[in-house]
Amino acid sequence: MPGLILHTSNQLDLLAQRLSQVVSAPLGSPFTPEIVVVQSLASRRWLSLKIAQLQGICANYAFPFLGDFVAQTVWQASPAEAQTDRMSTDLLAWKIDSLLPRCLPRKEFAPVAKYLHDGDSLKRFHLATRLANLFDQYRVYRPEMVSDWMTSKKAPSGDEAWQATLWRQLGEGPGFDQVLNRLRVRGFENAAQLDLPERISIFAPTSLPPAYLELLFQLARVRIVHVFLLRPSREYRGNDPTAKQRARLGLSASDPDAGNPLLTSWGKVDADL
Repeated sequence: MPGLILHTSNQLDLLAQRLSQVVSAPLGSPFTPEIVVVQSLASRRWLSLKIAQLQGICANYAFPFLGDFVAQTVWQASPAEAQTDRMSTDLLAWKIDSLLPRCLPRKEFAPVAKYLHDGDSLKRFHLATRLANLFDQYRVYRPEMVSDWMTSKKAPSGDEAWQATLWRQLGEGPGFDQVLNRLRVRGFENAAQLDLPERISIFAPTSLPPAYLELLFQLARVRIVHVFLLRPSREYRGNDPTAKQRARLGLSASDPDAGNPLLTSWGKVDADL
């Protein structure tokens, strides 16, 4: 039966053992790979070795990263609209680097032109790499702003002006983001079109962007979604003040009401869920 099932522990080993128990129940077809979404290459290697240790073998598993899993799911839900793959950050960096020299003469690029006045190509590529990562974060955490850059007639101001112009010059198609936003709101209207097993596992996510979390909630309406969450305490930590909130409240790091910064950062996932 579809649904979202949350597993918590303060130890990765215990989470891995619980995952091993969950996936020990076979899927509908022996040829269907078990999908376990991970956060990094290191966690992929560690988890595959742990499963092999617990079960004697680790075979027919897929360990995609969260972003790749979301991209594949969105494409399966609407391949015609999301037919153009999102550019990777590496490709974005090279494309931005090639566009910057042509954009610098524009008025809105005056701050960027001042920074790159010495003509250092390595410095320009370093900036392009940082912008590529920034744009990638925008697509995940601020999709509405990126959509406004493409559709709004209101001209942005400040640094947003040249960033919006540069984004439009990149020619990134809106199809993928439109499908993602629709799925977040309306869900999967044609669940049979999804080439996904009946069970999906998300292992030890360090963060869950709101757009991705909403998509997982919708996916849990048509599939069983297991989330294995590393939680340092049984207590809810989502209300602990962040560094900015501590500053506004005038709390020092040693103040008892300030909380522990590490627990606070982990508590963010608590608050999201």
